[in-house]
Amino acid sequence: MNKFDWDKFKNEKIAVNCRTEEAAKEFIEECYIRGLKWMNGSRNITFYNCYKEETAYTFNFKGTGFIGYSYTHWYKKEGYEIVEYEKQTEFTFQEVIARNIPGVYVCTDKGLRIEYVVINENGGVSIKANYSNLINSTIAIPGYARFKFQEPKKQYTLFEVIHAVGGKHYTFRASDNENLKPRDFVICDTPMGKTFGRVAGSITKELTEKEYLEYKECWRA
Repeated sequence: MNKFDWDKFKNEKIAVNCRTEEAAKEFIEECYIRGLKWMNGSRNITFYNCYKEETAYTFNFKGTGFIGYSYTHWYKKEGYEIVEYEKQTEFTFQEVIARNIPGVYVCTDKGLRIEYVVINENGGVSIKANYSNLINSTIAIPGYARFKFQEPKKQYTLFEVIHAVGGKHYTFRASDNENLKPRDFVICDTPMGKTFGRVAGSITKELTEKEYLEYKECWRA
């Protein structure tokens, strides 16, 4: 969706196909950020279950001025161009502000002086340029500038588990953040199924939430 033409979507016969419910939720949220809404005003409805992977969305169908939905085959018969939804990963400065989601948005254009934009927890905006740190500034940011959300990292505790005496150590995360200790006997979720092991120790890593959840779980037996 980074190259998606929203003006074309609003003004021409474009139907956006969302092949998963997650994609449908993301797309409807993108629409609402830009002021494109359902007639009933609800922000959390996708109607995805009506047509599943064939669900597609349009705007201003027959001059309604609202989002509409149907299945892709019907839109094709009506002469619509079908575009498959792809998750948006880069945003304009206006979109960053509209989202108001706390975090760091790094400028992807290395030719600009802007390095990144920070949305604070209280909604404040900080702009970091390569010559100064400007807070709530009116610094000009060109419309073509794009920003990529940088997932925040924090400290997570992981556990080294050994499954046989003198064997290799494997790294797991604790189920439900259970407070495990060295020599605790644990059950581990592994690609080969559940297996037993003993905690050899713990380590701390700076990870994004997604990176942390990629580790398999273990829990006290």
